[in-house]
Amino acid sequence: MKTNIFHRFITLTFNDLVSENVCREQLKRWDARISREILGPQWSKMRDARPFAFYGMEKQNRNPHWHGVVKLCSTDTKSLAQICSNFDDVAELAWKALVPAGTMDLKEIDGRSSSDVFVDYITKSVTFEDNLAKFIVPDEFSPQYPSITLVKAA
Repeated sequence: MKTNIFHRFITLTFNDLVSENVCREQLKRWDARISREILGPQWSKMRDARPFAFYGMEKQNRNPHWHGVVKLCSTDTKSLAQICSNFDDVAELAWKALVPAGTMDLKEIDGRSSSDVFVDYITKSVTFEDNLAKFIVPDEFSPQYPSITLVKAA
């Protein structure tokens, strides 16, 4: 993950105890809404322009929330600055539409060193038992590819 420079760090909260499946499904729906908002109705066919994101679940049994880093890309018709601005404008609205009790915190990431700090923050819980399976890897929600299932090593 540290080979990428990410543009945004986000925290998506539920402010309610919900199952891991609900958490994943809401994140998947949010990802689709964001992609459609910033890329338009043909978003699912624009694999290379879709947000490239990595998410980690924290505090599943007390206060479930996602931390994520998102890399955004320019398109033939929109600059990176336009895409980032559009993302910032719609991200929280899309989350609140799906999770009315939830909140979202969005931070701009400035450069590789800052990007690495946020990646380290998200992956800090990977050492805890069973947390690896709670990570969402880039392209996991891509409609063109099957979901990746992480299996715990024996």
